[in-house]
Amino acid sequence: MPKENDLEGAQDQGGKHGGQKGMPKPEPKPARGHDQGIVRDQKGEDQPRDKERAQHVSRQDKGGDPPGHKT
Repeated sequence: MPKENDLEGAQDQGGKHGGQKGMPKPEPKPARGHDQGIVRDQKGEDQPRDKERAQHVSRQDKGGDPPGHKT
């Protein structure tokens, strides 16, 4: 119950309760400095920017590639 001489009013709840939203979260940055043609899809997964080109570009075996399926 407020008093007549109460100049402060209701006590401030502080933080997010006082109508403050707080600091916005920064947008996630890619692990590398440049994206190398990588974009995020609707699910947040990394995808090539030009998928059709990425499927047809051939890699040259430089001798240090890990073992696996080679085309």
